[in-house]
Amino acid sequence: MDNVIRPQRVLYVVSLFPCWSETFIVREIDALIEAGVDVRILSLKRQSGLLIQSDAAKLLARVRAPRSPIPGLGYALMAWLRHPVRATGAAATIVAGTWRAPVVMLKSLGAFVRGIEHLAWVRHFDPELIHAHWATYPSTVAWALGRITRGPFGFTSHAHDIFLSRHLLSRKLQDAALAVTISRYNVEWLKCNVWPDAGDKLEVVHCGVDLERSHWRPHGRDKQLIVAVGRLHSIKGFDTLIEALALLRHGGRAFRCKLIGDGPMLAQLQALVREHGLQSHVELMGAQPQETVRQWLERAAVFALPSQVTADGGRDGIPVALMEAMASGSAVVSCRTSGIPELIGDGQQGLLVPQRDPHALAEALQRLLADSGLRSQYARAARKRIEQEFDARAQARKLRELMATAVGSPWPRRLLVVIGEMEVGGSQRQIVHLLTGLDRRRWQPELVYFRSDSFLVQRLRDAGIPVHHLPKRGRIDPQFLWRLAALLRRGDYDLIQAYSLTAELWTVLARTLCGRRPVIVASERNQRLDQPGSYWWAKRFVLGRSAAAIANSSAGARATARRTGVPAAFFDTVCNGVEIPPDMDPQQRAALRIELGVPADRAFGLFVGRLAPQKNLDCLVDAMASLPARKRPWLALVGEGPLRGHLQERILECGLGDAMSFTGERADATMLMQAADFLVLPSHFEGLSNALLEAMAGGCPVIASAVGGTPELIEHERTGLLFPPADAAGLAACIVRLWDDASLRARLSRQAREHVARSYGIALQVAATAAVYERCLSDAPARPGRPPTQPRMARAIRPESQAAAPGNAEYSQ
Repeated sequence: MDNVIRPQRVLYVVSLFPCWSETFIVREIDALIEAGVDVRILSLKRQSGLLIQSDAAKLLARVRAPRSPIPGLGYALMAWLRHPVRATGAAATIVAGTWRAPVVMLKSLGAFVRGIEHLAWVRHFDPELIHAHWATYPSTVAWALGRITRGPFGFTSHAHDIFLSRHLLSRKLQDAALAVTISRYNVEWLKCNVWPDAGDKLEVVHCGVDLERSHWRPHGRDKQLIVAVGRLHSIKGFDTLIEALALLRHGGRAFRCKLIGDGPMLAQLQALVREHGLQSHVELMGAQPQETVRQWLERAAVFALPSQVTADGGRDGIPVALMEAMASGSAVVSCRTSGIPELIGDGQQGLLVPQRDPHALAEALQRLLADSGLRSQYARAARKRIEQEFDARAQARKLRELMATAVGSPWPRRLLVVIGEMEVGGSQRQIVHLLTGLDRRRWQPELVYFRSDSFLVQRLRDAGIPVHHLPKRGRIDPQFLWRLAALLRRGDYDLIQAYSLTAELWTVLARTLCGRRPVIVASERNQRLDQPGSYWWAKRFVLGRSAAAIANSSAGARATARRTGVPAAFFDTVCNGVEIPPDMDPQQRAALRIELGVPADRAFGLFVGRLAPQKNLDCLVDAMASLPARKRPWLALVGEGPLRGHLQERILECGLGDAMSFTGERADATMLMQAADFLVLPSHFEGLSNALLEAMAGGCPVIASAVGGTPELIEHERTGLLFPPADAAGLAACIVRLWDDASLRARLSRQAREHVARSYGIALQVAATAAVYERCLSDAPARPGRPPTQPRMARAIRPESQAAAPGNAEYSQ
């Protein structure tokens, strides 16, 4: 990492500087300064005038603090007027994320005003990275300043700031160029409680000890001295410590205890000492200079810190006081709380006892006080652990290298996908693949939809992707347009992709009202040959205001180009992606067929899709009716749509009630494909069918009409069977062929699965789509207001197999 370009200017945002209990921040800043980084510090509160450690006093010239106890509203207003859209968007995001906790919301907005009050000073310093300590108000300010200045921001999370006060934490994790926490325990906790992808984003940088100032003193210690250091707060467990000391005294053990620190429990602890008659054994020393704390640590035989989880969920991270004691040569005893076991292995570097157990704590203290050899053994192992994993300078070097990477990273791009409805369909499944597959370090995806939804929406939410539902009433809804424009303003999106003409039109209109000009990417998902001229005029209008258009098939791109007059070179072809499922267990396959009522002596056919005119299901009914009863498969129609009633009537009229049934929408449609003998898709038009892709990936032979992008996916008699559009006799002949020829079914199944695995992976789809997005954003400053007339050089990669195969020519339109 020696060749990495180091950041030259870093701005730290903290609640208060200097702060007596946050010496680890001082060490971190010192190490960065020693490495040649110009560090400035923005303190959200004015200096209190209390005890200032000598190390922190040397940094005061670098500190920017509020000019007065009252926020500088004039300076904040000037900053707001200079960047009205970004400042308003940041404030709106803060309100949207905290309004359920009014006190938190008001404090967050107050901190925001405190931050932008200094915006001119921040711009003058021109930091390459804005980094906050604590994931609460300081990181809110760092996030807002980064958003307004469009510079990278990062933050370090510790303990109460994630366990108790998760202010906008999911959003900050997604937006941060550098997200740091102090323990592996915190990473797992954040993954489970805040954002499932936190593990991919977070870096662990321990708080550390300056080993050059922590003198190793293994000998000459006071064998009766117990020292405890920390803020007098319930998470430290000092009440349990006093109870344990009372047990030691009753057991006849000689000891003295120095408890160093200040905090809200001072009076309670003083009363507890008096209650147990420990005044001659326990001294509450209050806050002390760091030099005094080091002196006591170098004299103590045992250091005790029985940290505990409080009733509201509060807990320590990995206390720095424990590290300092271990570095100095004290034997340590603590509890199995949060990240402490990452520092102390029980019986290796010290002793760990259950929290809130004074008897276990007293027993551990007794063991250490009575056995100098055991204390020496633990002390040596503890020092080694500190040198290997908790050296402040080594951790600062790690942080500096991470900062260098963050400085070289662009601000994560904000992406919004817009679609009319999220009921189960091919486009909707592809949206889920795309948004969950994008690199969250570069993209922050969100979705907005207008009408009906399905389990796919919850799938996105489970992945930590924000989903917005904006109900739209009627064809023309001005209130909806205003709400969509407000969402675009608040979200401050860099790029928007719309997935249908309706979504595209509303997005273009809303962008006009929102005050920003995010890049728009249009879509072509179907070869809509049946649309009137007004449709193609509207499509041309949208394309003229888009930076690119992504089609899922070359045929769809060519058809839209012909009807709109937009050059075909304007379109990028990005294939749909699909997962390759594991082979289905034969018993599970049999169980699914029994569940659906498939007769044992019949082939099992499947249709999966929307019951809509596009799918030409009348052709399927006609083909089934033309088959002799002995060649007629049992066929399930999976999906819902406006034609269900019509199809039920036709099936009964044709005497097919015992051969065709409706299942409705099913979340396990891909499993049904693996259980079926074939899947059929008789559409009038298609882009690139997701149902065909999923069936082929699962090894289910497919029969499809040769329309749109289907011949790009299926090679006739090699990866599936094609028949001419609306040819019921041709469809019936394909069904009979598959019924009669088991070897053909097996060959089509194998070859189709191999083809899809090679050319239609989700990773390929996501990478190709992201490449289009990146190109559009890099071209954005010079983007014309109409589609280009010359072909673009950078094209999204698509499988070579999309070129029309000679064997498919007889079915092409």
